[in-house]
Amino acid sequence: MCPVSSGLAFIGGGKTSKLTRYLSTGPCQISEVRVDISLVSAKVLTQRLRELEERGILIPNVREMSSLSVEHALT
Repeated sequence: MCPVSSGLAFIGGGKTSKLTRYLSTGPCQISEVRVDISLVSAKVLTQRLRELEERGILIPNVREMSSLSVEHALT
């Protein structure tokens, strides 16, 4: 399978397309995504974020504030 077809098949599957569309507006925290994308369990959302990160589509940005905060953004 060519890389473009593979990428489109991955992004088009399940909640991934909604997640990438949401992240296209700018960096956000996982708690913001969970509020705006209903019916997504924390487990599925975390799994999708990890898959996107592994494929180089997503970059996590860890910020140290009073508590640890992670924002996710598309590459």
